[in-house]
Amino acid sequence: MDFETIKIKRALDRDVIKLKSISFVKTMPLKLEIGLNDYVKTLDFSWLTPDEFESFMARITEYCVKNKIEIE
Repeated sequence: MDFETIKIKRALDRDVIKLKSISFVKTMPLKLEIGLNDYVKTLDFSWLTPDEFESFMARITEYCVKNKIEIE
């Protein structure tokens, strides 16, 4: 995650999500449901260690609070 995007690289899979397009974030165990402009995307982070997931969640939560994005 950088200042503009969430980039997920796992084997041959790649996802890039622009942070400005996020309307809400819902947390689930090792998953995130992200509301985008016209659809909802579920991201599975089960391949991360618990510490890596916790670190990522801290960053996404900080971004959401700073930008007044709803987080459940």
